[in-house]
Amino acid sequence: MLEIETRFGIETDPYRNHLNRLENGVSIGLPVVGCVLFLYSLASQTPSLSMVIIFALATLATSIGVSVGHHRYFTHASFKTSRFGRQLLGVLATISMQGSILRWVADHRRHHRFGDRPGDPHSPYYDARGMAIVKRKRGLLHAHVLWMFSGYLSSEQRYARDVKADPISAWLSAHYWLVNLSFLTFLGALCVAFAGATFEAWQGFLLAGFVRVVCVHHATWSVNSFGHRFGWRVQNATDRSTNNFILAILTLGDGFHSSHHTHPTSAINAPSAWDASGWLLRGLEKFGLIWQVRS
Repeated sequence: MLEIETRFGIETDPYRNHLNRLENGVSIGLPVVGCVLFLYSLASQTPSLSMVIIFALATLATSIGVSVGHHRYFTHASFKTSRFGRQLLGVLATISMQGSILRWVADHRRHHRFGDRPGDPHSPYYDARGMAIVKRKRGLLHAHVLWMFSGYLSSEQRYARDVKADPISAWLSAHYWLVNLSFLTFLGALCVAFAGATFEAWQGFLLAGFVRVVCVHHATWSVNSFGHRFGWRVQNATDRSTNNFILAILTLGDGFHSSHHTHPTSAINAPSAWDASGWLLRGLEKFGLIWQVRS
């Protein structure tokens, strides 16, 4: 165990890994329960237009939090922004309920370090111990979700020292549940403000609060699983990541995964005309809200 801990940069302490898997379980399970309750509510009535709009805006904000916040800013430092910009991106990243910024960054940097080789935390081709996964369906399931319950913590000291040293990302990581519960409370209040203390508001809260998370979860996870199996690879690609238009649309451009792996610190993924996060970053740069955008 010590050998793979040193080789892969992981933490094998049973207690810390147990806590991480428990947090993953709650982060995944709670939204699923909310999603089931929402589906059950459809037997009584369909969501109103105002609740659907709140859901759409919350989902878009959360998707930006993953693609621009977790991924391009905190993990790859593809651009610079102000203190307020870091705070906003950090909050939007945290409400995706994909684990703390610290954990997300450490895992994703390890993913790049070992891309589809032993040590990659969520490759469809290797398990947590670096053993080859022979069965294709099992590999996809491992990369999509099982790695969060069978894998090991990525070393914060090795992969995310800068995130741990930054007061903003460190605070948001330490207060992961406080931020998420506060945002859910905000969504609940927003739904009540539009619909009153009614069944409509409750249904809207389930939709914007939990269906939103389930949708963004599976879009992100699909890049880890299907985005390493289906699509096309760019020239000079060094791993098995692929570009996939469907995944790119669902993840605001992150589905151009082979392009990203070839140029990981670039703020814009190719083909840039279809990279929605890239459009956003170009606009923010023109208004001076971000700068030193890496290409």
